[in-house]
Amino acid sequence: MKNKLRSAVLLIAVLSLTLTVAVSAYDLPQKYSSDDYTTPYVDPGVPSENTDQETIYTYFNGLKVPLKVNAVLNGGTIYLPAEEIFRRTGFSVGSKGGFTIRNGAVEASFGTSGKKLTVNGKEITLKYPVKKIKGIIMCPAELVAEIMNAKVWYDELSKTFVISTGKYKNDGILRSLNGKFWMDGQPYYEISFNKFDLFRQVASYFNRNGEWPIEEETLPAAIEAIEQLHSLGFKTIRVFDDCPQRAAYIRSEKQRGIFYEIMDTVFDLCDKNDIKMVCSLKLFTNDFIASGEDYFDMFCDPSSQSRQNLYKFLDDYVTRYKTRKSVLMWEITNEGNLEADIGWATSSARPSLYQMGRFYSDVAERIRQNDPEHLVTGGDSVLRPAQWHLYLGVKEGRAGCDWTRDTMEDRMRAYVTLYRNIDVISMHCYSTGLTGAEYQRSDTDTTMVPETFEMYMQECRRLGKPFYNGETAVNAEIEYTDELHAQNVEYLQSIIDAGVQISHWWTFRSTAKTHKRKGYSWVISDGPLLDAIVDANRRLKEKYVVNGLDVSETTAAWGESDTVVAEYLNNIDESTLPKGCGSSITGSTALTALVAVAAAMVILLKKREVEVM
Repeated sequence: MKNKLRSAVLLIAVLSLTLTVAVSAYDLPQKYSSDDYTTPYVDPGVPSENTDQETIYTYFNGLKVPLKVNAVLNGGTIYLPAEEIFRRTGFSVGSKGGFTIRNGAVEASFGTSGKKLTVNGKEITLKYPVKKIKGIIMCPAELVAEIMNAKVWYDELSKTFVISTGKYKNDGILRSLNGKFWMDGQPYYEISFNKFDLFRQVASYFNRNGEWPIEEETLPAAIEAIEQLHSLGFKTIRVFDDCPQRAAYIRSEKQRGIFYEIMDTVFDLCDKNDIKMVCSLKLFTNDFIASGEDYFDMFCDPSSQSRQNLYKFLDDYVTRYKTRKSVLMWEITNEGNLEADIGWATSSARPSLYQMGRFYSDVAERIRQNDPEHLVTGGDSVLRPAQWHLYLGVKEGRAGCDWTRDTMEDRMRAYVTLYRNIDVISMHCYSTGLTGAEYQRSDTDTTMVPETFEMYMQECRRLGKPFYNGETAVNAEIEYTDELHAQNVEYLQSIIDAGVQISHWWTFRSTAKTHKRKGYSWVISDGPLLDAIVDANRRLKEKYVVNGLDVSETTAAWGESDTVVAEYLNNIDESTLPKGCGSSITGSTALTALVAVAAAMVILLKKREVEVM
């Protein structure tokens, strides 16, 4: 009887296996885990460390330009292959005895040497000459800027040369180019704050609750906080885009209207004060669970009604706000990675790292369908020290949690599994570099690597994606002492020294009744720490937002506006210009299919027993 029961369970597992490996919470194959451990482990592979420190990569309006002859730094400026750079960006090029460059707005000419350039009949004398370098006629960045009326920028740290025309010079969209954040044609840096409870604070103005029982502490206090951040020169914050009214979003038209009134109020406030938000959507929630389904139906089964409810919310919400200047990027949830593979420790079902990566991929793709311009991040904490070993324990169907500390290569496997379709690697870093933690480089290399911001930056560079320090602070006591202040100042300097581009400190003026007892770090509104963060933000930008080119503003010789000229410059064959994320993580769809097919073969041939719950 027992064998027949096991055979029946095995048959059900075979019949239910699909390419999406959808698993219901009611059919957990391993106690406390929702992952199908009969699916064989496939090493996701990790990108090798980048040893190419010399190649300069060229980007045009957010797209990577695949030049056969790369840009070079020569004589104090960037030089590019004269004929190829203009052909790649949509111009017709004549090169008999010199160069003639044309599109619908511009006709320009220059020789194979010298400093003379003519644009629409107007002669311009360049600071740097056209010259032959290693047998190729190369033109200076200044010449490209004059012909295209472009903003040109060279970032020496990442060896990235960026050409921006038209809206790309000032549209306020955060982009990922060669593994770094860029905005308005230049690298983007800021140390600012979490104001995580902003939406809930404003919501309490519309419907008073125990968190903010006094009206003056609701919307009026939120306005004061945002205006103060603006006056101090901050440009970004991180917020949680939820409030009590969102739970009734799917089921009540009236509550949906109230929800959007609250959301509109916050977006209007941030638009007015030139503050951009990392919008944490907090999608690991029961808000969208349909009747008769549960959390794991939403999480694991894209065809479930609960997942469709979540998609509908994304379609409505992201579409409604995607054109707001106050959107910096979309964040899927808050510290979702800490949920993965810990069911045995919590005595409750938890998703696996692989399922979480698949959920992130699906949701990120849905967000991009509605808003292809803004970046998507996961919103995660730093990886657990045993993140990869916890996952392997689930894949092998073992009881208990494996807390063996990961190597650096194990960490890379975890990153690839989780972030294969995510633009930005999010980490929440508290007391980084102060804990003394270390990681072994690999199973064969016993070199120990200290856990620092430099380590995180190196990992993200290998992935080809920017590092976002979404929550950061020194673990704090209730009382703010001189000793703690000195430690905070040193910690801020470590962020600057590592070149971390965007950090959001925990936290700014979170004055809910339940927060006030949690210490100074929850209610920062003035004092020496605020002054130190303002100063660190200034010094960070002074150190890194530096153009490696000696170029002046262009003369705009043709007399046309950027908008008119950009219409011609953007009319190019983008199939020759792959998206400039530079990610080394690819092939997730093929990997998913390979895993599923391999799983079916293993189940049919091996007939592995499944634990009956």
